[in-house]
Amino acid sequence: MKTTIVTIERLVYGGKGLGYLDRKPVFVPFVLPGEKVKVHIERHHSQFLEAELLEVLEPAPDRIAPPCPYFGKCGGCQWQHINYETQLVWKQKILEETLIRTGKVENPKVLSTIPAPKIWNWRSRITLHSNERGAVGFFEANTHRVVDIENCKISDEDLNLQLKEIRGRTMDHGPWTKRDYELKSTTQLGFTQVNPLQNENLKKLLLEWAKPLPHENIIELFCGGGNFTEILIPLAKKIAAVDSDRNCIEHAVKTLKKENVQFICSDAVRYYAQLPKETPVDLLVLDPPRDGASGVVEGVLKTNPTNILYISCNPATLARDIKYLKDFAGYELVQSQPIDMFPMSYHIECLSWIRQKFVA
Repeated sequence: MKTTIVTIERLVYGGKGLGYLDRKPVFVPFVLPGEKVKVHIERHHSQFLEAELLEVLEPAPDRIAPPCPYFGKCGGCQWQHINYETQLVWKQKILEETLIRTGKVENPKVLSTIPAPKIWNWRSRITLHSNERGAVGFFEANTHRVVDIENCKISDEDLNLQLKEIRGRTMDHGPWTKRDYELKSTTQLGFTQVNPLQNENLKKLLLEWAKPLPHENIIELFCGGGNFTEILIPLAKKIAAVDSDRNCIEHAVKTLKKENVQFICSDAVRYYAQLPKETPVDLLVLDPPRDGASGVVEGVLKTNPTNILYISCNPATLARDIKYLKDFAGYELVQSQPIDMFPMSYHIECLSWIRQKFVA
């Protein structure tokens, strides 16, 4: 494995920088476009190379000093070395490029990324790990090695207090064993989103986009605990909200019991595919997990919803699903709005409006 010099051309989904070595793509973490860097080639693949960053020889103007002492080892953040305004620009660019490359969408309308209200201490849920040596923290990137941490700069203060208490108990007792800790901020009640403040902005955006569209009959797939259902209830004459997680559905029924909404515990894709062809659907709302909602196309072909509002946390599967809807169901992407739900990381949340092509 050799050491070499690479010039970074752009950032790609997954947070790494892309350069070339003898015309072969090289992916490097913790870099910025325009930087000349010394790297160690770690892995050779048939189509690309993966490298470890050794030294930044010519830093980009947007590079900053990461404030977290664990950055680069802990797998929780990937972009603390990038000025926040630049992070927002690249999330927009990466989403746009993914829609073009994977979705085959010509000139997609991708709006400027909505910044987070807080770029530090925004996270309201974390999973901690401990090991046989008494370390407590997060896994190192792409491993199950525990990085021992005392304070997490993206977790809210309540979570850091809980972390301190766990560290105290762990250090006082032995022998140590492997254990996981699922922590939720006590300042947040019920089924919380990972970034509560930005989640409220996303809900407002969804409502703003849904209002001018036909919305008498809404189907919401992957509804979870009713996070988005709550703001859709006043709009619709009838809502069917579907999720396979029984705990989430029970929570939604308990907290959002309204006459015009039916919560259904079922596999969302299977439920939608089995709907009668004559089922009226004005608006389909999707909030699938990272692997997307490709199986939904079968249901779309039968019910022909006028509009689809798709919340995604993975541009790659979003673009794939848009291509399916475009090629097989006659839909088009109107616009996508990235929203920074995960500051200091490469993850991109967005809301996309997809509609039947003949709709003016």
